[in-house]
Amino acid sequence: MYNKYAEEKALLRSGKSEKESKKLEDMSDAEINALLEQRFKNEEQMLQLQKKYFEKYKTVISLKQIALLYKAERDFRKEMLERIRSKK
Repeated sequence: MYNKYAEEKALLRSGKSEKESKKLEDMSDAEINALLEQRFKNEEQMLQLQKKYFEKYKTVISLKQIALLYKAERDFRKEMLERIRSKK
């Protein structure tokens, strides 16, 4: 179940628009507005995905285990960022 969640999350993240690679300084107000609207939409989709899997997780593991899973994800991300920063 977690692997399926990770796959769906990766799909949402990979759906970035081409405009995100364009420099903000070179974008028109309309392009910036569209970019921000798309980012809000992506964040809403990510939240819906998280809620969906939270409900699924509740059917197979305890709330404490879910909380520990989320904490482990945060700790892992934090550790990876620290390692990346320390190599620069």
